[in-house]
Amino acid sequence: MAELGTLGYPRCIPLSADEDGVIQSQVFPGLWLAVNDLLARDMGGSLCFSEGLTAPEHTAFVQQLSK
Repeated sequence: MAELGTLGYPRCIPLSADEDGVIQSQVFPGLWLAVNDLLARDMGGSLCFSEGLTAPEHTAFVQQLSK
């Protein structure tokens, strides 16, 4: 069993997958990870680019970076 998390002071804070088994990065909006594929070492399937890159949070993130 693997545990994914985000850095929080003073320790790592576990992140929970949604009902589809996907964890959405809090640091990089649009970076979505499919937990089951990640644990199966299916790197192609573990990155949910098509869904994450079309999310409104990713669009706002890109716009903020371009300023």
